[in-house]
Amino acid sequence: MAETNPYTNHGKPWTSDDDKLLIELTKGGMDAGNIAVQLGRTTDSVYRRRQVLGVAKKSKVKRMAWKEEDLALLKTLAEEGLTANEIAGRLNRTTAAVHIKARTLGVRFAQSPVPPSVKSDPILLRKHIWEKRVAHRLVKTPSGCLEWQGALDGKGYGQIVVLGQKMQLNRFALELKIGRELIGEEYALHKCDNPSCCNPDHLFIGDQLENVRDMWRKNRQGGQFVKGHKMNPEFVLRGEQIGISKLTEADVRKAREIYAKGKMGHKRLAKMFGVTPGTMRAVLKRRTWKHVD
Repeated sequence: MAETNPYTNHGKPWTSDDDKLLIELTKGGMDAGNIAVQLGRTTDSVYRRRQVLGVAKKSKVKRMAWKEEDLALLKTLAEEGLTANEIAGRLNRTTAAVHIKARTLGVRFAQSPVPPSVKSDPILLRKHIWEKRVAHRLVKTPSGCLEWQGALDGKGYGQIVVLGQKMQLNRFALELKIGRELIGEEYALHKCDNPSCCNPDHLFIGDQLENVRDMWRKNRQGGQFVKGHKMNPEFVLRGEQIGISKLTEADVRKAREIYAKGKMGHKRLAKMFGVTPGTMRAVLKRRTWKHVD
């Protein structure tokens, strides 16, 4: 029996019959947009399933010139509220081709309308948007992450627009899980350390301090080094915690031991451990790596 996941595929798993039809239509030369319409799924879902099944089209779809009647029909269907995927099926084109042509024409596709009764309830609103706009764009990885296939911010976190305002999707997913909006300095933190993951089971609430601690523990500070923060000394990176460090604590102890016995000077030790003489001198004089006995 196919697996049902409450956070993916709208609760509509792929069955053996679906797979069989997908394979037949693909081998018959039908593009993903039309297959998606036939199966009542999204084009992205069809592409992903074909990858899972190892199915590829035998021949490429020939590019067809856009006729005036095609352009007029595209505009009309968009005004009627059809999605790009549905329009692609009607025009026998790929969804990507419809999106590209729509941009050149200045045509916009309406998003799923939000019922007035849902707008007033933050959690019902999130549930509605999750089902209509999010679930089908998540891909489950072997680790159990549900990776967002849409827009990402500069740090790799998923983004979504909710009633005209941008939201991080991990925060959105956690609010849906706990049944309330996050307040004040509450953050949505990842157990899996995968920014694009939106699996509610991989998310937990943390405050600003916990958010920073989590960042340092996982070495995700992005090159920002805190120097001697008196209130929070645990935030200071030392030794192996610094991603660019070429030495380990074991290397430091070994080098100091050899140096103390007078067997090598700092230049030979530097060459032995692959660092500059200045770096090795600082290690031996304990100007650096002071925390190592």
